[in-house]
Amino acid sequence: MITDVLTTEGPVRGFRADEGVYTAFLGIPFAAPPVGALRWKRPQPPFRHEGVLAADHFGKSPVQNGLKGTLMGKAHPELASDELPDNVSEDCLTLNILTPAESPDEKLPVMLWIYGGAFSMGSSSYFDGSVFCRNGCVFVSLNYRLNVFGFLAHPEMREDPDSVCGNIGILDQTAGLAWIHENIAAFGGDPENITLFGQSAGAMSIQLLSTYDQAAPYISRIILESGCRAEILTPWGADDPEKLAVGFMEYLGAENLEQMRAIDTKTLYNAWFDYTDALFGPVVDGKEIRESSFEAIRGDRVKHIPVLLGYNANDARTAEEPGLTDEERASRYKEIAVRILGPEAAEEYLKLADGKQLPFDVLSFLGVAARAISRVRQRNGQGPTFRYYFTRPAPEKEGVTYHPFNRGAHHSAEIPYVFDVLRKSDRPYTEEDQKLSDQIVRYWVNFARTGDPNGEGLPEWEAYREEKPDAFMQLDLACGMQDFPVTSAEAFLVDAACREV
Repeated sequence: MITDVLTTEGPVRGFRADEGVYTAFLGIPFAAPPVGALRWKRPQPPFRHEGVLAADHFGKSPVQNGLKGTLMGKAHPELASDELPDNVSEDCLTLNILTPAESPDEKLPVMLWIYGGAFSMGSSSYFDGSVFCRNGCVFVSLNYRLNVFGFLAHPEMREDPDSVCGNIGILDQTAGLAWIHENIAAFGGDPENITLFGQSAGAMSIQLLSTYDQAAPYISRIILESGCRAEILTPWGADDPEKLAVGFMEYLGAENLEQMRAIDTKTLYNAWFDYTDALFGPVVDGKEIRESSFEAIRGDRVKHIPVLLGYNANDARTAEEPGLTDEERASRYKEIAVRILGPEAAEEYLKLADGKQLPFDVLSFLGVAARAISRVRQRNGQGPTFRYYFTRPAPEKEGVTYHPFNRGAHHSAEIPYVFDVLRKSDRPYTEEDQKLSDQIVRYWVNFARTGDPNGEGLPEWEAYREEKPDAFMQLDLACGMQDFPVTSAEAFLVDAACREV
């Protein structure tokens, strides 16, 4: 089994794990530490190391504090603190590799996980990919800069060739992907068979990476879990992210980015959330990201690859804005509809929605995005699209009160099934749940191997066809293809998104 590997920066040594099923290499730097003068700079090449790097522990997680900067954190500010955990740092650009390979020439499929967390929280260390090793794949996870460190969009960044306005975190992901492509063969992986998979903000990142010319050449196929999008990229709730960043600089009393770089990590992080509750996300910066990923897909300016995507029955609960009166909610819905659809189309949509449905720039319309992307990809001949709808409610322990965000087939409810960690949960999962997990893992692994999730003993998963627009693979205790019709308001949004321009 592989334990010592020569990378582009020098030798690394891993350790055998899971009773020898695979070798783990943890905390490998794929870029130089983005600290000091490198804050808000493009990821720089990693330093060469003297001697053998002991890759036996995770690197630091990106700077974050619990739920700060997320939709749930906005709803419950009492759950956030100003103190930063000890395990976070701006020096966070590392990746982890789990490989079952016995030798470097095996060319196993590579599965790269990109975590979600509203572009404000998350870490590669949270996810155990050993199930994919047990199924013959090399599993990789990486960190990227988050929140104000990864997605600040100040116009001064436009003038700096070593920076980019608003998308530093996306460039981190791209640098990690490039490092993996260059080095993964030495770990027994196939650099020409890399599948990216992720959830929520991770899936949104992957959709963008698949259309970004610096990342797309390295990608063979993608899996988008509750995170495909069909609109212009802007931070949720922020119409002008650059205006926000300019105001933030003034709020800090700084005159330029150099002065902002002199502010310590904790002060800068907390100051952002004292200044605004706007959520982060990639932007169309005009230099690296010249159009939204959906515009690129709609215009057929993308690499043609197989795609597996889907969403959960209760994803929308995460997007609900708490504390709004009916009048405030109606005003908010109208504001979003006008911004996305234009005044005339917004008026028609709002009549169809009857004030009950939010336009598709938030999680409640991941299903709209999934349908729109499927239709456009088929229209442009971009490869097969396999769609799922996860409906299994997360089982609840008697006597435990669960937050509404974490009830039903909630946002992220599929993740324990994907990673086969039900037995580690305190929820009362059953043997039937374990069977569902086994099926999902097989679907994901088959897709990573061949671009088709189907395999012996699994219910047949049909690729999207225009004549069956409502057909999804239902992922539940009984899996199978089912029709899930949309409302007239949702159909209107799908049509609007798919309209040729």
